[in-house]
Amino acid sequence: MIPTVSFAQWLKSLPMIERGGWTLLHSIWEFAAVAGILALILRLLGSASARIRYLTATIALALMLALRH
Repeated sequence: MIPTVSFAQWLKSLPMIERGGWTLLHSIWEFAAVAGILALILRLLGSASARIRYLTATIALALMLALRH
């Protein structure tokens, strides 16, 4: 009899899937760290102009993008 492997088992055995999972996991904590730092900075900025707060958030997003490449 030929052993059958379910699609989920076959998919799990692919190295690409494992690497993708680890990449996603690391992305989550890295992005959470950047978002936490951004929250602290925005809190310190308080009633700064919207332009300053927007620029700060844009820099945080650019940093998140840079972390993945």
